Amino acid sequence: MMKKVVMIAYYFPPAGVVGSFRVAKFVKYLRQFGWEPVVLTVREDCYSPAVWLDYELLNRNIPEDVHIYRTRTWYSKIVNDEGIKWLPFLLPKLVQVIRKEHPCLLYFTGGPFFPLIAAPLMKAFFGLPYVIDLRDPWRLAHRKTPPRGVKAYLGQLLARLAEPIVVKHAAKVVCATEQMCKEYREEYRYLPSQRFVTITNGYDPDDFSEVKPFRFADITVVYTGKFRTSEAFRDPLPFFKALRILRERGRKVHFVHVGNLEEEVMNLAKSVGVQDLVEFVGPRPYKEALAYAKGADVLLLIGGGQKSEQTSKIFDYIGCKRPILALTSRDTEIAKVLKEIPNVIVIENIVPEIIADAIEKMCFGRQKVEQTPNFDEKYHRRTLTGLLSKVFDEALKTEIKRKENARDR
Repeated sequence: MMKKVVMIAYYFPPAGVVGSFRVAKFVKYLRQFGWEPVVLTVREDCYSPAVWLDYELLNRNIPEDVHIYRTRTWYSKIVNDEGIKWLPFLLPKLVQVIRKEHPCLLYFTGGPFFPLIAAPLMKAFFGLPYVIDLRDPWRLAHRKTPPRGVKAYLGQLLARLAEPIVVKHAAKVVCATEQMCKEYREEYRYLPSQRFVTITNGYDPDDFSEVKPFRFADITVVYTGKFRTSEAFRDPLPFFKALRILRERGRKVHFVHVGNLEEEVMNLAKSVGVQDLVEFVGPRPYKEALAYAKGADVLLLIGGGQKSEQTSKIFDYIGCKRPILALTSRDTEIAKVLKEIPNVIVIENIVPEIIADAIEKMCFGRQKVEQTPNFDEKYHRRTLTGLLSKVFDEALKTEIKRKENARDR
């Protein structure tokens, strides 16, 4: 008999953002491990205009008979945080879903993080254990530029108050990187260390099997996704300067960015004088973005300065089987994953001349660059979902044992 889990996620297909993919793949494979997923998320029209809606992502990954509940969010020009705007509608809907579906476990993923506040409340009302999945750090986020203003201060204050409560009462806390897990174990060292587990992001070979590479006319470096995030700025300036150096050497290399248009980045390209070498194609459906990536001579990855960062595009890049240039420190989670595969150069995002040398070696080297071989099974989304199912099983056993001990007292 299937055990049932309600999965609460603000981002879920058709939202074509990184936050959607992790939970979507869990939903896709959970039934293979004895768990029936039920999803609670927001309506498609509640996402910001910047969120690309990719209905193929929904149809390709989510079984038709999976129960998906969607709610509206609170419209407010004063409150910016998506999670806070969802809470007034999430809470009553979650109560309704629990009473209808009778789950034995709740799963919450963030960010946004403030919906996680519902977890200890539901545990108090219904006695349901819950698992928290942190795709990024919440209170422990290392921002290069601390948020300023009253709203930012109140947000930080609420995070400092809420996160310890959410973590303390969680059956398990899943972190997307080992470094993040280490930091949370240290921060909450009064809790059992085994409460914190690592389940990385990964890739699904099904996503790549039917994707045909985009054909570029020139040697091309491709970058997919955001440069600016809430925690940091993945600075492309040294890379743009490297493109200029290569042109001065007689080496013409084009750059293509697939993702939301960022004026800040476009202006940087102009300031360096390489606007004729760069193309910003804007957001594209997931499969089309993969086609651009598969057609690249080199895939560019830029770190945001956090050791715990492990952007999910790493695994998409690996699945595309193309050479990767990673501009990041060697002590980051990004570098730790990439050192396991060939055809990768990892260098600091500092000196344009060194970056130019790396691009020249990868794009114009005499030796033909071999494609990245099939990656280790441990990063397959099905394998990672198997790990999550074990976390669910352990959470359930822990709660059963806790209730038995309470009865014996």
